[in-house]
Amino acid sequence: MPIDGTRRQRRLSHLQQEIIMTDPSSRPARPLAAALCAAPLLFLVSELIVPRDNTENPAAELALFAEHSAAFRAADLSYFAAMVLLAAAVPAVVRLVRGRGRIFVRVAGTMTFLGTMGLAAHAVLLLSTLDLALDPRHAEMAAADGVISNGTGAMVILFLRLFGFDLGLTLLTIAAWRARLVPVWAAPLGFLCLVGDFSPGNWNGILSAVAATAVFGILAMGVLRAGRTTPAESAAPAPIPATT
Repeated sequence: MPIDGTRRQRRLSHLQQEIIMTDPSSRPARPLAAALCAAPLLFLVSELIVPRDNTENPAAELALFAEHSAAFRAADLSYFAAMVLLAAAVPAVVRLVRGRGRIFVRVAGTMTFLGTMGLAAHAVLLLSTLDLALDPRHAEMAAADGVISNGTGAMVILFLRLFGFDLGLTLLTIAAWRARLVPVWAAPLGFLCLVGDFSPGNWNGILSAVAATAVFGILAMGVLRAGRTTPAESAAPAPIPATT
């Protein structure tokens, strides 16, 4: 029985149109690239605008927070906004990857997303710590801060930072390189976030934020390049000749 070539061609055209409509590269790339650039810059600003004096105990830490409460509040809010932006942007980057490395980038993206959730929770915890610092009952608040800083919630946040955000970003840059979103020399940059967090001294947060800014900036350029690729070139299959 002969195959209806016209009907087959119509089905193929419909399938190609669905691919174009659902292909991430057909969506606007500039908002995603802007979010990838703005988020780590907010993260870096949050680390730069606060004093980095050494504090020996919770009472000294709360006294420092109270003395510079405006700077710490602005930093914590910027930190929170940065993580919310990244939480929205990372899944969009994962959806850009087609073909090679899709499973790898999904695992890395999930880890990074969970890490951003943990860091957003950390920002909220820091805002709560600032409230403790501004309370006049200094001795009681210092005791509460000590308990919170060593509690289960703080340990969960630390785990999500190191093994979610830092390790996830390390794997995400490698996955982005395998998917040709970033050049080969950018693949190790995510590891610098992990190195920054483990570096000694009070400047480790700045080192980690600088590394994150470099990583997400390069990812933003890869997103823009992917956005300039036409959907027909990147996703649509070649037309199948009609047969009779």
